[in-house]
Amino acid sequence: MAAGDFLDLETAEDFTEWMQACSFEIKDAAFHLDLPMPLVTLYQRGEVKIPLSVKLRCQNLFTTLADKKNRQDRWKASASF
Repeated sequence: MAAGDFLDLETAEDFTEWMQACSFEIKDAAFHLDLPMPLVTLYQRGEVKIPLSVKLRCQNLFTTLADKKNRQDRWKASASF
């Protein structure tokens, strides 16, 4: 799976990689994906197939967080002199 390409979330390892990339714990992932914590745990363990709607939310969340971080980094770079 390419870095940041989380539409290919198929395995528990992929889901865990997404959580790590977003710096999320289970409760954070559940909150941001608007899912119950036990369901997120099942995705992380690989006991349930991840539906496309959740994959899309994961991709959107990762992209939003990456964009926010890039904006903050650019702002810090322009503010330092």
